[in-house]
Amino acid sequence: MGERDKIVILSVTEGEDKPLKYPATCSRTGLVIINKIDLLPYVQCDIAKPKENILKVHPGAEILEVSATNGANLDEWYA
Repeated sequence: MGERDKIVILSVTEGEDKPLKYPATCSRTGLVIINKIDLLPYVQCDIAKPKENILKVHPGAEILEVSATNGANLDEWYA
């Protein structure tokens, strides 16, 4: 069996600029998961910025915001 899909998991704690620092990572994926959204009140991350940066390097990427800690949007990921 070959590779079916590529998925990238980013964290809000990594900063908003990761997609721009490592564009090849996001440009080759169909789905980018932004994890740890439960920490947004405690970190300096405007969730719109990493999403904007992902779409700069891969306009067609699907983006899913999740929290593995509190379960936010995990149903979408599992589906």
